Amino acid sequence: MTDKEDIIQGGVPPEAADPIIPADPVDQNKPPDNQIALQTDSGAGENGDSNTGPAVTQKFTNIRNEERIVSIDQQRSVETEADKQMSDLLDLLESLRSKKIMTGKIEGVESTSSGIPSAVLQYGEFKVVIPCYECVNPPADFRDQDPNTVYHYILSKHLGAEIDFIVKGIDQEGEVVVASRKEAMAIRRRQFYYGKDREGNNLLYEGAIAEARVVSVIRAGIFVELFGVHTYIPVSELSYQRILDAAAYYQNGQRVLVKIMKLDRSDPKDVQVTLSVKHTKKNPYDTVHERFTVGNHYIGTVTMVDINGVFVALDGGIDCLCPFPIRGRPLIGSRVTVRIHSISDETRRVRGDIIYSSYVLG
Repeated sequence: MTDKEDIIQGGVPPEAADPIIPADPVDQNKPPDNQIALQTDSGAGENGDSNTGPAVTQKFTNIRNEERIVSIDQQRSVETEADKQMSDLLDLLESLRSKKIMTGKIEGVESTSSGIPSAVLQYGEFKVVIPCYECVNPPADFRDQDPNTVYHYILSKHLGAEIDFIVKGIDQEGEVVVASRKEAMAIRRRQFYYGKDREGNNLLYEGAIAEARVVSVIRAGIFVELFGVHTYIPVSELSYQRILDAAAYYQNGQRVLVKIMKLDRSDPKDVQVTLSVKHTKKNPYDTVHERFTVGNHYIGTVTMVDINGVFVALDGGIDCLCPFPIRGRPLIGSRVTVRIHSISDETRRVRGDIIYSSYVLG
């Protein structure tokens, strides 16, 4: 059986010697004080429906501390580390049994003895391992490179990203969990792209504004996940102002509001969305004449310098494009004073001249 088959069938990698959630015979008597009896179904169907097989009682020793703790707030009990560990285990067992979606952040990338890279999350005391083929989609072309090396690089770009996952297997003694992100994403897609509200309307549609997760950032834009759909937002759709490097404004694990510009849900396995961050806000150029007038002076910050000139961010999200000053190019981040000499309604471009700069390159 392959590693992938182990995941789908609820197993653990060959490296895990202990069986998944070892079962003891059902005991009709009350378990000892240092043990907790749990009932789990023998498996779950494709849609999360439990099998009708007999329930199996699992016993986990040394989970709960029976010592009484006096609470400052005079509560009857205080959550201890053992209580928290037990709560985490119950959550994971529920995900294993009923396909409950769990959430965590990718904290590391590790490779098995066979070289297969996996994303690593931490859920309380439990280490969650998601093999690469259950976490991210393969590239269209590996370009003659080792697939494991490519997968390792892709997962590394996702470090810090917040993702959903479904538990596929638990090694309780080793505190290791095997999970699938792709299965959780498929459930999210069914829920949000094909789900309806109480009035029978689509939950998501073109023009809707929703919250997305930033899962990877490059200089030219960001990759986000919107309810199980992974898509790219170019830097031009992040802000009405010029942005030189998206990584200066966004990071993995961040949540952003996005507007759905286009949506194609004709294929449930390949939902396509086009998103924009800047269109969730009012266009500042709609009120540019109320904020600025030609011939006056305004202070701003240099955000980008290229062959076109110097881009200065003014108050309210307006960029002013200026030619290079005679005294030299100003540094990015320096404060400058500009004199506006034109405002174009057609091109929505403000132009001016830098008349003072705090820092310049000679």
